[in-house]
Amino acid sequence: MLIAVSMVCAVLAAASNSLGSVMQRRAALIVPQSDRFRIGLMWDLLRTPIWVLGIGGVIFAALFQGAALATGPLAVVQPVFLLELPFTLFVAGIAFHRPIPRATWLSVGSIVVSLCVGMFAAAPNGGTLQAPASLWTAVIPCCLGVIAMLCTIASSRRVGPSRAAYMGLATAVGYALTAALMKSATDTLSREGI
Repeated sequence: MLIAVSMVCAVLAAASNSLGSVMQRRAALIVPQSDRFRIGLMWDLLRTPIWVLGIGGVIFAALFQGAALATGPLAVVQPVFLLELPFTLFVAGIAFHRPIPRATWLSVGSIVVSLCVGMFAAAPNGGTLQAPASLWTAVIPCCLGVIAMLCTIASSRRVGPSRAAYMGLATAVGYALTAALMKSATDTLSREGI
């Protein structure tokens, strides 16, 4: 029963995060443009209802992800978040009034089907609820180092697909680390309380 709750929460997290991402992107196109970050940008964004909706989507995504990880194993829950990609394309198509090409949908469908086949073949069944501190002290610096390296490579590239790919990889590593830490935190919360 808990795995069903976990899956529903994971799907809701993916949908919420996709809504948040698209709304934040839409808001970024509305506020005054600048070549660099400026403090006034935050004020401009806070006064933009679409951006506030986007932040709400991200907050709900984090809550749903926490609930999913609290009720299900990381190895089962985390791959469900891949559904964020088709959700994002769907919402972006509506928000930006642009149809998504069929080839894009076929590519996304191939990714989702491949993930499902891989999950079925691997048949993950959980693992330990807590990693030892010695493992965290090795994993966290490695992940942060990989993220820094990918961002450095990305910043040396021109704006375009190559730069986006490196930033996407850095984001994926960050999301994976966040999910692992969140799983550990939700386990600690359920056993020891706040």
